[in-house]
Amino acid sequence: MHTMTITEDVEEIEILKARFDTLDQEMKSNSDKVDTVTQLATQLLQNEHPNSDEVVSREKELNSKWSELRELADKKKDSLNLAHSVNTWHVECQETMVSMM
Repeated sequence: MHTMTITEDVEEIEILKARFDTLDQEMKSNSDKVDTVTQLATQLLQNEHPNSDEVVSREKELNSKWSELRELADKKKDSLNLAHSVNTWHVECQETMVSMM
């Protein structure tokens, strides 16, 4: 995954937002896969799988990493939205000042 840094360039922020929207959609589609793994793990445990400890361990690890990734993605989304709002406001202020002259 490429690092997306926040910039003061409105066009660049819009490009970053578009890229992030693509990532967000991919994460939503992969969320179903994580849910499926969780369901399969539950089924394995209900059927007393001989490696139940390993099943539990791997499920916990997957869910932990998925939660961490989702949290990072949410923070980046908030950061991009804030940068976009601030920069849009700044452009609107500049346009208002120019129109008043």
